[in-house]
This record gives sequence, C-alpha cells and structure tokens, in this order.
Amino acid sequence: MKYRILLESAVFGIVAGILYFAWPVIQGYWMTVNYVPDVISTHGNVEYLESQVSFGKIGAPNGWYNVAVFLLPAAIYGLNRWAFT
Repeated sequence: MKYRILLESAVFGIVAGILYFAWPVIQGYWMTVNYVPDVISTHGNVEYLESQVSFGKIGAPNGWYNVAVFLLPAAIYGLNRWAFT
C-alpha cells in the first residue's frame, strides 16, 4: 500500500514538473502563431528602438529549484494520500 502511494507521488511530481516547464513553451508557441505585426502604427517608434540598447544578465534558477519543482508536488500529494487513506 505504501509503495503505491510512493509510486503515485512520483508520477504526480513528474507530471507536475513537465507541465511546469512545458507551459511557457506552449504559451510562446501560441503567442507566435497568433502574432500579427502592425507596421503602420509602429513606424514612428523606429528611432526610439534604434537608440535603446540593454545590457545585463538574466539569472537562471539553480539546480535545487529544478529538483524542488519535481519533489515538492510529489511530497504534498504523497502526504495527502497517506494522511487521508
């Protein structure tokens, strides 16, 4: 019985992690497919866009964050299943 809860928790954590990382990909695809540029109204903003340059660094999450995305939902699901069965 406890092995079944452990297996369900692992599957739930994996599915939650995949959905967490897949959603931005799906959202970006949807936005790209439905994007229609408006050349007429943006023509006046060309000089502004040419003079602005941004430099910087984008902080990526560390490895513990990626592990927590999988383990935290699995732990929550497993504890709920164990407590209420």
